[in-house]
Amino acid sequence: MSDIQIKASRCPECDKVIVPPRNLCPYCRHKSTTTNIVELNNEGKVLSFTELHMPPEGFTPPMKMALVELELGAVVLCLGEENTDFEVEIGSAVELAVDSEERLRFREVQ
Repeated sequence: MSDIQIKASRCPECDKVIVPPRNLCPYCRHKSTTTNIVELNNEGKVLSFTELHMPPEGFTPPMKMALVELELGAVVLCLGEENTDFEVEIGSAVELAVDSEERLRFREVQ
């Protein structure tokens, strides 16, 4: 997995930061003709999480998933790093990376 800068957009109307970038804000429904791109670092904290013991085909149980809050209030849903014993808790500091299939994954901050 590689460390990354996460691309997001900032709504010119409500100032929310959205991952991935888009022209239509999911919060206030403002449609912009230009996308205000911002780059976020890959560290955040866990807002909520779950562990799937019967994940979809192609994933190995148990599969961890978490809502992670990044800087500027951006929130992203991502998978846990495979083959780790990291005990996820609400408030855990995590860093995000991209796996070989371009999926965001979280891991314990080293």
